[in-house]
Amino acid sequence: KAEAEAKAEAEAKAEAEAKAEAEAKAKAQEAVAEAEAEANAKAEADAKAEADTQAEAAAKADAEAVTKARADAKAHAEAASTAEAVAQATAGFEAESATRPVTSVAVPHSAALPDPPHSHAAEHSAAPGAPGMWPTPPAQPMPNGMRPTPRLRAAGPKQ
Repeated sequence: KAEAEAKAEAEAKAEAEAKAEAEAKAKAQEAVAEAEAEANAKAEADAKAEADTQAEAAAKADAEAVTKARADAKAHAEAASTAEAVAQATAGFEAESATRPVTSVAVPHSAALPDPPHSHAAEHSAAPGAPGMWPTPPAQPMPNGMRPTPRLRAAGPKQ
């Protein structure tokens, strides 16, 4: 009789352990399913955010393209109006000059600039500023307070 009780107790204990194990497995599966659902929800949210970002970038690019197209159209219209104004002025000038008599203006020979010396030897032998050479232009100051580099100082002003 004690043996039968011990056997029944062992069976009940084994059954309780199997039941507890099944419950633990079910809980673990439920936790895994919840974690998967959370991961899927996060992935969906990330995908939606990425799609929103791409849509925003596309809208911005479209707006920039429209702005550029407007600026191009405005520049084209300005160029066309300028060309039309130039054409009108040219036509007016041509019409006016067609009615005027042509007069030539004689330049006295003394007013013409003297020719520079063309002797190749004179270019090398004469020092700058010597008679027979064009005058050396005055040195110009460097822009924005810059100083000439030693190489530029050695070379001197271009002639």
